[in-house]
Amino acid sequence: MKPIADTESPPQTILTVDDQPANLRVLIDCLERKGLHVLVALSGEEALERANFVLPDLILLDVHMPGLDGFATCRQLKTNPLTQRIPVIFMTGATETRDKLAGFAAGGVDYVTKPISEPEVLARIDTHLSVSALRRQLEIKNAQLERSNVELKQLAIERAVRA
Repeated sequence: MKPIADTESPPQTILTVDDQPANLRVLIDCLERKGLHVLVALSGEEALERANFVLPDLILLDVHMPGLDGFATCRQLKTNPLTQRIPVIFMTGATETRDKLAGFAAGGVDYVTKPISEPEVLARIDTHLSVSALRRQLEIKNAQLERSNVELKQLAIERAVRA
């Protein structure tokens, strides 16, 4: 697996969404030290706009925000064909099992509790970025196999017609 900051590739983009600037500052510092490109949104509405425009590699999303909360934001991301495959990691102080289950039901891939542990959030980001990269590679390979199958079937038909 590639480490978070692969020097051969452009930096991966993380959209961090939180209505508390102090929380954002901690995350930005942590992520930028790891060589990640960080974008910021202060609300769910702003996160939807930025995600649709930039298509980040991963989204760190606060749950409790005024207006559109994190769960509603994630549900909207997952209904949009452009953003539905972007992994979303929820961040919140809510530690109840029902809160975590609500996050997964909304489409999140992971859930970290505040205060954020830097090594934990980096490990989770690395894991989900790696899974996403492997999924994309698998989709490419599957498309190549499908094309090869079509070509082989066409070749078999042509041979049968000639025989």
